[in-house]
Formats: sequence, structure tokens, C-alpha cells
Amino acid sequence: MKITKLLFLAVAVFFLSCGDDKDEDPVPTGDLAGSWNVTAIDYAGTSSTVVMGIESKATFTGTGKDMNLTVTFTEDPNKFTSEGDYVIALKTTVQGQTINTDYPVTGFMTDGTWSVSGKTLIVEGDGGKQEATIIEQTASTLKMKWDHTQTTTTTESGIEVVSSMVIKGTYTFTRK
Repeated sequence: MKITKLLFLAVAVFFLSCGDDKDEDPVPTGDLAGSWNVTAIDYAGTSSTVVMGIESKATFTGTGKDMNLTVTFTEDPNKFTSEGDYVIALKTTVQGQTINTDYPVTGFMTDGTWSVSGKTLIVEGDGGKQEATIIEQTASTLKMKWDHTQTTTTTESGIEVVSSMVIKGTYTFTRK
């Protein structure tokens, strides 16, 4: 259960992270300005934790539900704000055991600045610089994907813990 909690916390921290796919077709920034409701959050990934040379691997999927999230993008200056909450239905499989858990999440992203380069949305706030790839943008729908890989090393009671995670996810928004 401790691994599941650590996994969820790591996923929550890196929700809108690195997207490496770059497409040079420009995305008009004027289409992004306005308020957007988050209508879908989906992700999948793997994690590995090594403690005292023993590795534990997990796979997971997460789906947003009970979403009451809004992200607002303004221009001149390019700023964004977010508000609301949601529940992540997390399905984690570790050593053949599957655990389904609902995690309430308050807040979505920290407020900050934004820019678009090609099809890459770049946001910067208290959580640092994060990127997502815009895969669909119409007057009423915005869909983006993000990929994130992270490895952390911590020491707990003198024991080194190495955790690695690979996450691939999508967000879908509808113009408010």
C-alpha cells in the first residue's frame, strides 16, 4: 500500500509534464485564450522501486472522474489560472495484485505563464516548466498529450530507495 501511495503522489506532482513530440505546424495562440473545462484525464505508466537491491515493479492506469476543473488562459500577458478538483480512479498492479483506489485531488496546476511553440504548450509556475503536445485544437475542444520519465533517489532511515516512473497521458478540455 505504501508503494501505491508513493506512486500516486509522484503521478499527481507530474501531471502535466514533458511531451517530446514536436510538430512544426504553428498553433494559433488566440484559439487557446479563454476558459476550458477539463472533461477527461487518462494516463498509463510503469514504475519501479529498488530497496536494498530488491526491485518491485508496477503498472498503473488513471482515469479522472467527478471533475470540476477549469483552466483559464489569458493573453497580453500570457497567464493561466486553474481551479477545481477531481477524483483519480487509479488501478495499480504490483506482483500480480491489482488495487483499485479513488484519490480525491484538490487543485489542478499552479497558476503561471504559458506559451506555445509549434504544437507544444509550455507552462511555467511554482511546479517549474512543464510541456504538453497539442494533438487536437478546435474552437470548442482542446486535447493534449504528455509523456514523462523520472528517476529519484532518496534515503529513508539510512536505506537508499530508487524510484523510476514512465507516464503517458492525455487531457481533454471543452471551451467553457
